[in-house]
Amino acid sequence: MKMFKLSTLLFAVFLGVNLTAQVVLDMKLSGTSSDHKIIPHDANSSLSETITVKGYIVNHKKGICGDICAGGTIQLELSEKVEGYPHSYMYIVTGCTTGETNPEIISLLVTKFTGEEKECYYKDVVEVIDSKTIPYYKISLLETEKTIVK
Repeated sequence: MKMFKLSTLLFAVFLGVNLTAQVVLDMKLSGTSSDHKIIPHDANSSLSETITVKGYIVNHKKGICGDICAGGTIQLELSEKVEGYPHSYMYIVTGCTTGETNPEIISLLVTKFTGEEKECYYKDVVEVIDSKTIPYYKISLLETEKTIVK
């Protein structure tokens, strides 16, 4: 009977490890399957360091929440022109989200994305929206909450 319990326990552990490895492998494959890259701001970027923007989310890749951390990306169509920002869309790296995308105009405080950020959701992004060479901005976890309907 002890051997059966031990065998069952070992099987359960093996199955759990195997499933976890498969999820991680699937994430890595989906994370690297994107043809697009996040364009960071470089030291010569003349765009503002921090901006408050208003607009509609037209594209939202949500990232992964839970034990594994991966950020998301959004494409925001600006509803108001921003002084010093010549584009009608802004591309933003976010924390992960699980709710429905907010369909209303939202206001976000964004900061330049440099690629040097230490937070896991800025380092690992599962799906990237093609910004067509426009540098990405980033938002905090608090600002990320505005991108979804609770």
